[in-house]
Amino acid sequence: MSLKKRLSKTSRRSSSGVGAASAPTLASEATARAVTRSEFQELVAAVSQLKQQTQRQLSVENGRTEEAQVGSELQVFAAAVASNKSALGKVAELVLEKTSELQERVATQLQQFQVESNKRLTDKTSELQERVATQLQQFQVESNKRLTDVALAIERLEFRFKHHIRDCQTVAEQVDVQREALAHVKTQLGQTQLLVDQQRDDQRAFVETVQYTSKACEDKVAAATASSAKSLEAFQQRVIAFVKGVETSTRASKRQKNILHQCLDEQVKLGQLLGEADARCSRIESYCEELQRKRDERHVDRDCVMQIVERTERSLKQRVEAVLELVHLCVQASSSSSV
Repeated sequence: MSLKKRLSKTSRRSSSGVGAASAPTLASEATARAVTRSEFQELVAAVSQLKQQTQRQLSVENGRTEEAQVGSELQVFAAAVASNKSALGKVAELVLEKTSELQERVATQLQQFQVESNKRLTDKTSELQERVATQLQQFQVESNKRLTDVALAIERLEFRFKHHIRDCQTVAEQVDVQREALAHVKTQLGQTQLLVDQQRDDQRAFVETVQYTSKACEDKVAAATASSAKSLEAFQQRVIAFVKGVETSTRASKRQKNILHQCLDEQVKLGQLLGEADARCSRIESYCEELQRKRDERHVDRDCVMQIVERTERSLKQRVEAVLELVHLCVQASSSSSV
């Protein structure tokens, strides 16, 4: 039991020393674990032997063997226990030596690690300081450049704003001039509106007069056409009677035939003249329609219309008089031939 207590104390010391020493680094922990495992394996083998011997002793006691055998076995057991005690003492001494060596190694490794970490920290801090210094210099240069750019941009904006203000002033002057021009134009528009109203009234009066004159011309043309139609009907009746007399008098002379042919030619001419008169009437009607369509236009002159109407009336009168003269001559010729 005392040997077990000593082993447990040494194992606790070794485990506590190894745990305290191996905490800083992983490499020291790995080496300490390898050493303690080999030593504890030896201790486990010795303990297993002790357990076997105790089991034998218990089996001997339980079997109630002979006292001689028990005494011999007890002697053997005592000798084994003594040998085990000596072996365990040696193992404990070795464990203590190993733990001291491990502590020294861990201490040296910790010192080396601290030195290396301090060197690395100093190197990194120096590098960071250099980087920060270079970045600060670059930032100062860039800030100076940006400040110069901003100053130049501000100067440009001031120059542009000055020109813009000048342009705005010129535009304001132009706007004032345009307003005055608009006021003048408005006054002119009012005057032109009055003139347009007067011209509209004149056009309305002119259109009314043209309509009245066109209606009068239409009435005159209708009367002339009616009279010419009546005269043509009478002439046709006379011609029919003349043709009947010619048919009855088959023995008439060549003079009567020539006169008849002349009368027929003159009748054809009269028909042509009447067709021309009808065409003129249709033209006059179309012209009157055009005049009605062109009410809103100002290009028609009243005097021209009256002259055209008078000319048409004169031409119609002349044509009608010529037709009447031809009819009278035909009648005279027919009367003379009948005589």
